[in-house]
Amino acid sequence: MKKYVCGRRVLFCATILFITLNCVFGAYFSVIIGKIVDAAGEDMNALVRAFLIGLLFVAGYVIVEIICGILKEKLTAETRRHIKRDLFSAILKKPIYSMSEASSAEYINDLSNNLNMFEQNYINAIYSLTTVITMFISASVITLTLEPFMLLVMVALALLTLLVSGNIGKPVEKRANGYMQKNAEYTAEIKDDLSASYLIRSFGITKTILHKHNNKNDAAEDGKFSLGFLQTLCSSAGDLVGLLSTVFVMSAAAYFAIKGRFSAGMIITFGSLIGQIVSPVASLPSVIAKFSAAKPINTRFAEIMADNSADDCNVQKIQKPDLTDRIEVKNVSFSYGDAPVLDKVSTVFKKGGKYAVTGLSGSGKSTLMNVVMGLLPADSGEVTYDGVNIKKLTPEDRSRIVSIVPQDSFLFNDTIRNNVTLFEKDIPDDRIIKALESAGIRGLIESLPEGLDTVVAENGSNFSGGEKQRFSLARAILRDCPVLVLDEGTSAIDTETAKQIEKKLLEKKDLTLIAITHDVSQEHLALFDGVVRVS
Repeated sequence: MKKYVCGRRVLFCATILFITLNCVFGAYFSVIIGKIVDAAGEDMNALVRAFLIGLLFVAGYVIVEIICGILKEKLTAETRRHIKRDLFSAILKKPIYSMSEASSAEYINDLSNNLNMFEQNYINAIYSLTTVITMFISASVITLTLEPFMLLVMVALALLTLLVSGNIGKPVEKRANGYMQKNAEYTAEIKDDLSASYLIRSFGITKTILHKHNNKNDAAEDGKFSLGFLQTLCSSAGDLVGLLSTVFVMSAAAYFAIKGRFSAGMIITFGSLIGQIVSPVASLPSVIAKFSAAKPINTRFAEIMADNSADDCNVQKIQKPDLTDRIEVKNVSFSYGDAPVLDKVSTVFKKGGKYAVTGLSGSGKSTLMNVVMGLLPADSGEVTYDGVNIKKLTPEDRSRIVSIVPQDSFLFNDTIRNNVTLFEKDIPDDRIIKALESAGIRGLIESLPEGLDTVVAENGSNFSGGEKQRFSLARAILRDCPVLVLDEGTSAIDTETAKQIEKKLLEKKDLTLIAITHDVSQEHLALFDGVVRVS
């Protein structure tokens, strides 16, 4: 994760530079205050001069602090932006079988809660570490020029602080890991419960679900409290030693003032400088603890971004934008973990042919189609497009050759236009309307006040299941791929309309149609050129 913070070198270096300048100004401000106090023992001219110098110094200090704050916010925003981009890109490239409901909830948690924890415990910790180091060095140099003996006293007290509050990284890291896990479980719980709201109401299990939710909520908040409690103890231990050190140094400076070695202004200066020498050392354990707390998140993000997608990146890709002859499945086997689904399946889908895929529920019909489309990697055997192994085709070329109407139609919370075009900007309205007409839903669109610009509600809740499936069908028709897979793609549409849609698709001579169906009547199967039975 270091590359995301340090990768933008100019911005990173500018931020570190202004953090350093800010600390130097802060340390030297102690000297300015001391000079103003000492001016009280001289004349009015000395006081006015010290006052004006103080005003100019404060103006410069404020300007540096503002620039420093802006740069930190900019670097934080850029770091978060690029991490989210790469995380989301890596998630989209994950194998389709890994995108379960539980995994989706975990990924949502990564892009929200865990990213916020990363900002707090890693990005901000880098700023804090830079601050404590430069503050310590600046104050030490100033103290050395004023009185070397006082520097020795302050450094000794700072080392004492380290001894008191050291060795706390491991327990903090352990608790941070536990909190991250509990938070992910809570996110998965609320995603599950909100998705099942209809089921919960219809079966009257609201109290049971509330109890389950509350248990997960309590576990997550207890984990957060446990982590915060330990971090607070660590911070307080350092603060205690720091305050005691300030009292000791002020007393020592006052003693030397009585002996005539220090002025009154130097007492004030040393009283401020001790805080800028001991305080950074006192806060160092808590800064280190934050880095320790960020380790589980860094590991998690690195694992997500690791290249374990379904595509074999070691295979040389070739361009193939069309299908000219056939798709061939040769002895393909596939398993979900230890559960075998396909066992040495072989079949051929010729260009322009119409095929029905039948089999009992759970026999692997949809799995076979996902393997054919390259969405799932075969355990053994191969799928070829015109003799070219599917592994050699880019995902973009595969999607241009084969389109699918899935059984479960998904609609984005966006306009009908964007749902049908899948956000392609250059498709004219007449093509969109034609696709909607082929899917049997043009009349509905024309009846809506906003037409194609009508916004689809979340989960498509303002449309029926049949209407959503027609949008999905229109989407596939608009892509005009040479191969169309219907995974029970008209199951939610009324029988008469479904027959009309299927008839139009069967009449397209150049279209290779592969329809997964439960209608195994002789009359229906006779419409197809071939039947693939999966068992």
